Amino acid sequence: MRDNSGDPVLNVRMSTAAPAELSVTHDKDRQRFTATLDGEGEVGHLDYDADAITMTILSTVVSPAFAGRGFAARLARAALDYAIEQGQQVVPRCSYIDTFVDRNPQYAELIVD
Repeated sequence: MRDNSGDPVLNVRMSTAAPAELSVTHDKDRQRFTATLDGEGEVGHLDYDADAITMTILSTVVSPAFAGRGFAARLARAALDYAIEQGQQVVPRCSYIDTFVDRNPQYAELIVD
């Protein structure tokens, strides 16, 4: 299709549907942060082990069907923000956390070996 000047016209369809809402919940007893997507249920989780001083992040898992949508980052941010609130240092045993902190240097001071 072309407009009156002969230039091509790009037709774009926009969806009016609201994007699904991701929520991250924290289960202190299970030491797990869980990402849940409206209409889909659990799409990922982050497991950790903690004492009064240290949070050791063991794994960050997102279902392959939902990879690349920032859900792991939301889990990482929730866990690291919680560590800040608790005054804990973080020991990453999960390679994703290393990558996340490299991309978000404001969390670097939390990391210990």
